[in-house]
Amino acid sequence: MDEHLKAPNFDIDGLKTFMTVVQCKNFSQAAEILHKTPATISYRIKTLEDQLGMPLFKRTTRNIELLPEGERLLELVSNLYTRLQEIPLELEQLAHEVEPHFVIAVNNLLLTSSNIVPLLADLHAKFPYTRIEVTRCVYMGVWDALMRHEADFSIGVPTWHTIGEAFEALPIGEIRWVFVCSPDHPVTKEAEDPLSDKTLARYLAINVEDTAVTLRKRTAWLVPGQREILVPNMATKLECHLKGLGVGFMPVGMAAPHLKDGTLVTRRVKHPRMPSPVGIALHRNTGGRIAKYLKRLFETNAPIIQPFLEMLKS
Repeated sequence: MDEHLKAPNFDIDGLKTFMTVVQCKNFSQAAEILHKTPATISYRIKTLEDQLGMPLFKRTTRNIELLPEGERLLELVSNLYTRLQEIPLELEQLAHEVEPHFVIAVNNLLLTSSNIVPLLADLHAKFPYTRIEVTRCVYMGVWDALMRHEADFSIGVPTWHTIGEAFEALPIGEIRWVFVCSPDHPVTKEAEDPLSDKTLARYLAINVEDTAVTLRKRTAWLVPGQREILVPNMATKLECHLKGLGVGFMPVGMAAPHLKDGTLVTRRVKHPRMPSPVGIALHRNTGGRIAKYLKRLFETNAPIIQPFLEMLKS
């Protein structure tokens, strides 16, 4: 470093004074806000200017204006100043057992913008200094995210019972299924009723791939000898059915509008897919206030989580 260049050694109080003066554009008003005298404010600004080796404000008899050097300082420290103000609040939140980072794993069958956005807004209002993250999971992947500590709370875990003593679970309902295909799909011309597994095996199945990593992946529906295409989410699976690419089961609520307008049709099958029980799950005895708050919302059937539960009533 050039020996002639010296790093300024200004303090946080000086920055606070500078930011307040910028906001007020007046030393007297800044003094009132900071409960100081105008002379003290003027002294602190002069000290800051001396530390930086440059003037920051153009002073007049009525008010003050930022010089280019002051504009640049404002640009550099605005975000820093905001973060410094938030640090005590974040530490206070941590002291009250509020998680600084919280991940919610949601079953892809239950994740829509209409149900998750209101919940996120509610959580942000109550826990404003927590970084909240939502991740989409499929089938056993909802449990797997908890097991790998990549999620703090899971919505839509398969089965109503916990898979281990480290977790607690609460049933919230079940997903009912209906066999669907395009009205132009050749399976619609099969005379057999209900359709046997042997008949269905001739047609491509469309499934969403289980996102589990450590747990054994499970297949949603596949009869012996049947080929399948694995897609990443239900939206893609639905589009495949609409395009006549394959057959399979869809949640009743998701398929209902398309069955009504005729873009999808259903056939009876000999071995229909049974309803899938789902619940919520969280780490036992290790959750902070957000985990406990979410659990209470589902325990009490709070209005904010009704959009999730409505998807289980179709």
